[in-house]
Amino acid sequence: MKKTLLIILPLLLAGCGGSPKTGGSSYAADYDTSYNSSAEYAPAAYDEEAAEYAREEAAGSSAALTAEQKTAETLSKTEEKIVYTGNINVETTDYAATMTALADLEAKYNAVVTSSDESTYNNNRHYLYLTVRVPSGQFHDFMNGSSVLGAVRNQSINRSDITKAYNDHTIEAEALKIQLTRLQDMLAKAETIEDMLAIEDRLLNVETRLNQLNSVIDNMDMDVAYSTVNITINEVIQYSPGTKKDATFLDRLKIAFEDSWEITRNFVETVLFTLIRYFPVIVILSALYYAFRRWRAAHPRTSGKGFSMPFRKKNKDAGHTDNGEN
Repeated sequence: MKKTLLIILPLLLAGCGGSPKTGGSSYAADYDTSYNSSAEYAPAAYDEEAAEYAREEAAGSSAALTAEQKTAETLSKTEEKIVYTGNINVETTDYAATMTALADLEAKYNAVVTSSDESTYNNNRHYLYLTVRVPSGQFHDFMNGSSVLGAVRNQSINRSDITKAYNDHTIEAEALKIQLTRLQDMLAKAETIEDMLAIEDRLLNVETRLNQLNSVIDNMDMDVAYSTVNITINEVIQYSPGTKKDATFLDRLKIAFEDSWEITRNFVETVLFTLIRYFPVIVILSALYYAFRRWRAAHPRTSGKGFSMPFRKKNKDAGHTDNGEN
């Protein structure tokens, strides 16, 4: 039995060996894992029993290859795998109303927000970038209904056909499943540690590659079932030329009053919080200034007169003396 396994193991690995390589695609992750198609050890002497067993296994391998070919033919007739990606750029003068319209649009078409990034600029003008996933059957309706969000500056749709990449991954996954089953059978019949280690190493490689392919296939299925829409919403005072008619005089007047009130409120808040933040310092400086004023009131400036008076008196005395002498 040991001789038999040593003889047929290389044959089985060669028969189960290569699987189809994936074609070039943005979805096809580079999972180039090389698998050895032959065993690391040399077969023992060939006998008649081993030859018979090898012929049976070879027939089984041929049947497996036929099954792979049938799988490939079946997959080639499957429906197209199309991934849609939409981009919408919107301007609005009423951000709150746009947010309400966006929520209604998401609920109407069963869209789900997967990411969102909101920021403010120029006196709390809003800027929002978000990504939503929409059931592919409702993708075009969602894109057409985006006009309720505001003034649509531009809109684009990208169509990506991943049918070939999807089929390549699926065929390779089916081939690996066949290899996995045969390797498990071989592992159950192995009699030596060396045989078991060699087969287990091959099993690990096949299972790793199979898991990678299944993950890619699942992601492809998700992208086909749910289309992606990237939405940019920019709050503006006045629409860009060519987007939608400009805001009316009353609209601009309303926005000007709102901006004036916003600027005044921000100024008052800034002054108030600055006073609160530096209140201890202001109290200490005020106390020092008050104490200094009290001290100055109690000690008026007389030092300059005190030093100059003797000289002035001496000069006056000298003047009287001169007059007396004269």
